[in-house]
Amino acid sequence: MASSMDKIVISNEEENSMMKAMHLPTGLILNMVLKAVIELGLFEIIAKANSQLSSYDIASQLPTKNPKAPLVLERILSFLASQSFLTSNISKDDDGKIHTSYNLTPLSKSLISDKDGSSFASFLLLATDRVAVNSYFCILLIYVDWIYFDFLLRIHLKDAILEGKIPFNKAHGMHKFGYHGKDSRFNMVFNKAMQNISSIEMKRILESYTGFQGVKEVIDVGGGLGVSLASIISKYPNIKGINFDLPHVINHAGNLFPLITQGFFHFYSTLRANAWPSFLSSSPMRTRHLPPVRIAQTGIEHVGGDMFKSVPKGEVIILKAILHDWDDDHCLKILKNCWGALPENGKVVVIEQIQLEYPETNLLSKHSFGTDMLMITVFNGGKERTKQEFEALAKEAGFSALKIACRAYYCWVMELYKC
Repeated sequence: MASSMDKIVISNEEENSMMKAMHLPTGLILNMVLKAVIELGLFEIIAKANSQLSSYDIASQLPTKNPKAPLVLERILSFLASQSFLTSNISKDDDGKIHTSYNLTPLSKSLISDKDGSSFASFLLLATDRVAVNSYFCILLIYVDWIYFDFLLRIHLKDAILEGKIPFNKAHGMHKFGYHGKDSRFNMVFNKAMQNISSIEMKRILESYTGFQGVKEVIDVGGGLGVSLASIISKYPNIKGINFDLPHVINHAGNLFPLITQGFFHFYSTLRANAWPSFLSSSPMRTRHLPPVRIAQTGIEHVGGDMFKSVPKGEVIILKAILHDWDDDHCLKILKNCWGALPENGKVVVIEQIQLEYPETNLLSKHSFGTDMLMITVFNGGKERTKQEFEALAKEAGFSALKIACRAYYCWVMELYKC
C-alpha cells in the first residue's frame, strides 16, 4: 500500500482486482450522470462554443438561478474528465487563482448530433429509460420499490444544478437518514454493504498501518455499532475502545454481532434521523439534547452523545467516512471538538478517500470523482475532498500537521496532530 499520493502504482494483482470489483457500482453512476448531461445539453454547449469552457461559462447558458450551479457543474465536469468524456485544462491568473476549463473528446463527440441529426445519445437515453431498465429486474425476479427505482434511474442531478436541491430528497420526499426507516428492504441492503466494505477496508488498513501500536485508548467518533473498533481491538487487545455515536444507536451496539446476524443494522440510520430532524429539512443544525448512555461490552465502551457538541477524551480519535457526509462548517465543528478532547501530542486518525486536485483517468481518480457524484445526490454539502482541503480544515480546527500514513484500496489514512 502506498503511503504517498505521488506516483501511485497499483502493482499487486489481488489489490488491483479488489479495487476493480469495488469500482463496479460506479457504472450506474456514469450512465445516470451522462443521462442528466445529455438532457441538459452540456456537450452541445461546449461544441457550439468551439473552445474550452469553464463551469461558470456553461452555467451561464443554463436556465438556472441557482448561485451554486457552477460549483455543482465543476464536480460533474471533473467526474466526466476522469472518465475520458472531457479534457481539462488548468491555468493560473496573475493572483495565483486556479481556473479549469473543459473541452470535448472523441468519446463525448459521439453523443452530439452530427450534420444529419444522429448520435449515440438517443441510444443511451433508451438504455437508461425506466421501461428498459425495469426489464432486467423483471428477468431476475427482484422486487424493486418504485420510489427507489425512480431515484436509481433519474437521480435528479438536473435539479441539483438548476434548483440547488438535494436529489435524494426530491426523489423520495425525505432525507436519506429518514428513508432507511421507511424502506426496510433497501435499509438491509445498504447496511450489509456498509458492514462488508468497512470490514474489508479495516482488515487492509491493519495490515499496514502501525499508528495504533502502543496506544492505550481509541475513540471512534460516529462509529455506529462498532465494526471498525472491533477490528482494531482484535489486533490490539490491550487497547481500550470507546465507540461514540448517538444514544439510540449505542443502545443497540452492545449486542453488535447478534444484531448483525439478525439484520438489525437499520436501527443506526433510522434512529440517527430522529436525532437530526433539522438536517432532514436542510435547515441549520439544531440537535436536541441527548443524555449520555453507556453500555458495557468486552474491550469496548459504548458512549452515546452528539459529536457536534462534544466527544469523549482520549489519546487517539478515529473519524472513518464521517467528514465526506458534511459541509466544511459541520466538519470544523467535529474537528474542533476532537481537538479539544485530545491531550498534547494526541492525534485524530481520519480515514477517507482523497480526491486528486485535478481529474485523471486512473482507477483511483475515477472512483473518487465517482463517489463524489453520490455525495451530490445524497447529502447537502457533503463531498470528497482533496489533500489541500483536508489540510485547510485541519489547520483551521487547530491541528499543527496532517500526515498521510497509508492507503487501503480507495481510502487513505491521515493523521492530524495536536502539538
